[in-house]
Amino acid sequence: MGRIGWALILGNAAWSVHLVASYYLAWADCLYDDPRLLMLRHLATAVALTVALLAWWLAQRAAAASGPDPEGVADGDGPSRTLAGEQGFLGRVTALLSIVFVLAVVLTGAANLFLFPCV
Repeated sequence: MGRIGWALILGNAAWSVHLVASYYLAWADCLYDDPRLLMLRHLATAVALTVALLAWWLAQRAAAASGPDPEGVADGDGPSRTLAGEQGFLGRVTALLSIVFVLAVVLTGAANLFLFPCV
């Protein structure tokens, strides 16, 4: 699996695992009233944000690495040109999707900052 595949998996996994973990930790905080659980929710947000930013970085590198002619074939529209174009497009789309996952993690983390879990 290349950079694009890892970027797609990491961004989505970071957001979805963070969302489920935040809901679970908010429920546990409401049930047990332990201040360490709030710290754990913030730590989960920081880890998920780091993983989502890593996914964005991988997608950016994949988009930048696929130039118009990666194998040195300068004549015609051979398979290498088509493949490079597809990889570049997928890299750019994955980078935009990774930004969406970064924003989703930030908004979920903001809920941990401003909302009480037992409302």
